[in-house]
Amino acid sequence: MDIDQPVISFSDLAQSMGVKGCQVKEPSLLADTIREAMDSNEPRVVEVFIESK
Repeated sequence: MDIDQPVISFSDLAQSMGVKGCQVKEPSLLADTIREAMDSNEPRVVEVFIESK
């Protein structure tokens, strides 16, 4: 499945449905972001950007 076109912001899509979403673009922020999401005790979408090779 190709999900490159059109570009979809899954965190924005989640927020449009009433679920908090966030984006992680720096590896150093991933652990804290996931920890915060797990501690929230509510649904969350964590959209993680990775570099393709």
